[in-house]
Amino acid sequence: GASHNHSEIDKRNISQIEETGEDQSKVLHPSTTQPPAPRNLEKSSSDDRPLPPKHQQIPLPSIMNKTSESLIQPTKLVVLISNGVSDRTQAANQTRALILLAAKKTVYETVDGMDPSQKERRNALFGISGVRGNYPQFFFEYVDRSVRFIGQWETIEMINDSSGLPAEFLILNPEIQTWDNMFGRFTSTLDS
Repeated sequence: GASHNHSEIDKRNISQIEETGEDQSKVLHPSTTQPPAPRNLEKSSSDDRPLPPKHQQIPLPSIMNKTSESLIQPTKLVVLISNGVSDRTQAANQTRALILLAAKKTVYETVDGMDPSQKERRNALFGISGVRGNYPQFFFEYVDRSVRFIGQWETIEMINDSSGLPAEFLILNPEIQTWDNMFGRFTSTLDS
């Protein structure tokens, strides 16, 4: 009688742990300590069995907290360049970036790091990227004038290369950054 009933309770407790990852033994085997707070406002049945897992509150995935952030679209692509860059690699990367932007008919704003009138803006962009004196650098600007660093030439080159991946692969891997999902909103459809 009683030991059989105790065995049934233990089996139910083990299956509860397997289903929910939580040990409900305090609910199943009341002790002299204070019982745990109820999980929701519904009354449990008279035999004090725990509520089934579907009635337990499940925390929202962390991605839900980022939804509002992802809905805000950038309003401007800003490219930090230097018309006086002396480093050959930087100069070549800057030229390639500007050619790529033109070929993709991408609308952007340039900030010239060598222009004394743009020094304050250049320094603000350096502060955001954490990279000083290395060109080109790419940023998104938003309606509220906030700015987010995208990356340097290597990032833009990688995004462009990813755009050539098969469509089926990109559909299965939506986290991959492509030209369309990163810069599509800045592509001009007007013929020059």
